[in-house]
Amino acid sequence: MKSKFLCMGMAVLMILAIVIPSLSQEMQLGIREVKDISSPIGATYCRAVIRVTDGTNPIPFATVVLDGTLTTITDQNGRVFFDVVRGWHTVNASKFDPINNTCYINGSRRFECCYCGNRIYPVVTLQRCACPPARITVTKEVIGNGPKSVSDFPLFVSGESVESGVTYEFPAGEYTINETEDANYTAEISGDCAPDGSITMISGQVYYCNISNTYIPPPVGMLTVTKIVRGGSKNVSDFQLFVNNKSVESGVTYEFPAGNYTISETTHPNYTARIYGDCDANGNITIAIGQSYNCTIINTYESPQEVPTLSSIGIAGLAVFLGLIGVRHLKRRR
Repeated sequence: MKSKFLCMGMAVLMILAIVIPSLSQEMQLGIREVKDISSPIGATYCRAVIRVTDGTNPIPFATVVLDGTLTTITDQNGRVFFDVVRGWHTVNASKFDPINNTCYINGSRRFECCYCGNRIYPVVTLQRCACPPARITVTKEVIGNGPKSVSDFPLFVSGESVESGVTYEFPAGEYTINETEDANYTAEISGDCAPDGSITMISGQVYYCNISNTYIPPPVGMLTVTKIVRGGSKNVSDFQLFVNNKSVESGVTYEFPAGNYTISETTHPNYTARIYGDCDANGNITIAIGQSYNCTIINTYESPQEVPTLSSIGIAGLAVFLGLIGVRHLKRRR
């Protein structure tokens, strides 16, 4: 019994030095990657399955030491189970052979209990853990009768461009979703993201965030004045248009603060003007916030009236007629 305890003590010391010149046989220590159903995703531990063999056959009742402190004995199949917390761990194994009064030991072995994004995964591996990615879907919704659609609002996850409704993979960590803003739209973030767009994504988890943009009409109204010219030699460009004192172009929409306005134009001889649409006959209009208005000025050409002219024959005849009237008048006076 004393030799057995001495073997165990020697095992720890000699393994740490990795110098074992007197061993007649080396014991194999096998650690396999395990996903144990007793420690599902989100558990606080990993279940490490340690298997000790002589290279081919399992070695029962071998002494296995975890992290230099916790000691247990393998079962009939050469296995032992440890529930370990996240991080790296070291195991070594030894067995005392009472017949040959010999210790069989091998060098220490390291493994990791995976820790991914604030969650321990029930995975034991000899290499660095490959944490599964998190998945996120950002969906855009545009509300109201504004001029923009979903495609007009580029979306981002911590600076990386994403498309609405498409699922993307990211490593676990802290992220922020945002978009290209528009002054005429409010933005409200909901779902798995915080109202400020921040989110902590954990490996293997799926997240859904929504951004709703609601259209807010600008604090102005919109007015379009259209000029139509009928007949004559003048064109639309020959008639300068005004809304109050502001010069405007025909067919172009302008924004104006709410209030009362009058549309007018420069005039030309032989053209009459009539005003139609949302303006009254005198060009007056009241503009309200968020409303659109259209006024039309139609200029119609009217030919000037011709003054009758006398031909040379007519003039001569008139002279004769006037002369006869004069002669008759003289005879009466006599």
